[in-house]
Amino acid sequence: IENESPDLFRPTHLYGSTVSKSASKIIETFPSKGSYEKISLSTHLKDKRVVILAGPHKTGSTSIQNNIHEWTGINNFLLEGWAWPVPQTVTEIESKDEKNWHWNPSKGFYALAELLRDPMYPITDRLLFRTYSKKEIINFYQIEFLRAWLSGYNIVIGSEAFDNAIKDKRGEELIERLLKILPWNFLNLSSIVHGNNDLITVVITYRVPRVKHLLSIWHETKKEKETFRDWMLSTRNGLGAIDSLGLVEKFLNKGLKVILIDSSGLDVDDHNYDISNVIACDVLNATCSNEKQLVGSDGPLVMNTKANFN
Repeated sequence: IENESPDLFRPTHLYGSTVSKSASKIIETFPSKGSYEKISLSTHLKDKRVVILAGPHKTGSTSIQNNIHEWTGINNFLLEGWAWPVPQTVTEIESKDEKNWHWNPSKGFYALAELLRDPMYPITDRLLFRTYSKKEIINFYQIEFLRAWLSGYNIVIGSEAFDNAIKDKRGEELIERLLKILPWNFLNLSSIVHGNNDLITVVITYRVPRVKHLLSIWHETKKEKETFRDWMLSTRNGLGAIDSLGLVEKFLNKGLKVILIDSSGLDVDDHNYDISNVIACDVLNATCSNEKQLVGSDGPLVMNTKANFN
C-alpha cells in the first residue's frame, strides 16, 4: 500500500524457535496471557473459516457482537469451534480506559478497525493508542488470530467501524490491511498454516426502512439540540453508514464472499427471528432449532427481532 511502511504488518518480536517449524510448534513461538484449548492437530489440515461482521453502524451491530462474543466465551462455548480472538493486552488496557464507556471484549475489534484506516484520518484518544504504537497493537491482533487458527478454531471478528471501508476516501485500503493480518498472510506462512482468502465470509446488514436507519445515525452523531435539517445540511454526518450496498461492493471487489442480511426478513410470516441467532445458525452453521434458536442458549443477551431494530 502506498505511503505505508513495509514493516507495519511484521511482528515487532518473535520468541523461541523459528517459524519454519511445524504448525503445532508455531503457536509456542508467541507468548500470550490468554490461551486456547487445542481442538486437534488434524484440524489444521481442514478448511476452517473466518467470518467478518462488518456492520455498518446502527444495524444491530452492538447486539450481534455482544451475543456472538458471549456464545464463543469459555464459560458458554455454544458456538463450538469458533473463537472471538481479542488480545488479552487489548482487553486489559481498554477495560481500564475511563473514556471507553462500558467497554467489553465484544467491542474488542473497534480499535483494530480504527488503526487499519488511512493514516490521514485521526484516531480517537484511547489509552491503548497512548500506551502502544500502531505497529505493536496490530502485532497483538496478528498473533492472537494466529494462535486461535493454529489451535484449530474458526475465527469470527466484528466491528461496525469496518464500515469505514465505505466512508473513507480510500476505504478499500482498510480491507487490504485487514487481509494482511490474517493467519495465512502473516509472515508468509501459507504453506504451513493452511488457509486463503476464499475461506473468508463477510456479513453486512441492510436495515429497513431506510429512513429509520438514517434517523438512527442522526440520533447517534448529532450535536445537542441539533435539528435533523441542520445535521443534514451543515455537518460532517457520516452518511456512509447508510450505504450497506456500497459496503458490500467494497468487499466483493476484493474477491471476498459477502452475505447481505435484509432486516425485513427478521419479521415475516408471524415469525420474529433474532438477527444474532440468524448469523449463528445460517452463517456460522451452529446447531439450531427450527425456529433459528441456538441450541443450548437461554436466548441472546440483547434481542433484535424487528426489521427496523426498534
